[in-house]
Amino acid sequence: DGGPGNAMSAVISSDKTFSVALKEPLPIVAAARGVLAEGSIEADLAINKLDMEGMESILVIPFFNITSGTAKGNLLISGRLNDPDIYGELLGRDLLASVPVIPETVGPFVAQLSFKGKSLHINQARMPAGGAAIDGIAEFTLDHWLPRSFDIELSTVAMPGIHIRHNFSKVDVDGYGHGWLRITGDPFAIEVGGELVVSEASIIIGEKPVTSKTKTPVIADIEITTGRQVAFLWPNRNLPILNAFVDTGQKLSVMSNPLLGKLDIEGDIEVKGGEVFYFQ
Repeated sequence: DGGPGNAMSAVISSDKTFSVALKEPLPIVAAARGVLAEGSIEADLAINKLDMEGMESILVIPFFNITSGTAKGNLLISGRLNDPDIYGELLGRDLLASVPVIPETVGPFVAQLSFKGKSLHINQARMPAGGAAIDGIAEFTLDHWLPRSFDIELSTVAMPGIHIRHNFSKVDVDGYGHGWLRITGDPFAIEVGGELVVSEASIIIGEKPVTSKTKTPVIADIEITTGRQVAFLWPNRNLPILNAFVDTGQKLSVMSNPLLGKLDIEGDIEVKGGEVFYFQ
């Protein structure tokens, strides 16, 4: 027993039963009771407060990282100690999240986190993002206590949609998108698919993404329909040789796979006007 002044106290009896209490300043305030024997665990875990900001470095979820907020609820933990099944629910409040395609912070929002064996499901939640809002659901596969693979669906609530700024393998989009995105993957690769009506946007063909040794590659398959005030630039934003303003309702398919060095852009785009910058 660590005593009342310590952040953690534990009691293990000779019959393999145990109890653990976690207190502040730890990022989790909780009490657990159960049986621990021969590398297996059967325990009830009552979480009074889970500080998501304090757990951010542990619960790293690519493409949808919850950076702030709290959660509470009750869980049942059963199975191998290093990779158990988890059952129960947590209610998250005042949650903030970062999503690479959205430059603004997503949230605050409320979400129900449901655990069932090796899966974690986040029920549909409405999340503010900048001056707009999106609906999102998520499914994660748990591996050794932590989220591993994921399946996230995001859809906009109203026009003109949410601010999107991302480079999909040399196709750089900065504007407002209305529609849906589905993001699946794991720590090794991410696949992004969806359909977006893009407005008040610049789309740069040929702009190389910022390289990073730790960045997870993103495979994209996105259908884009042009809305109002959309410009195509080439080859970069700072000194575009081509700046073309396109008509509304134009269809463009973007498919990229940086692992294979592949980029396909298909579509017939009607140009309303623009500029070509050239040297003599």
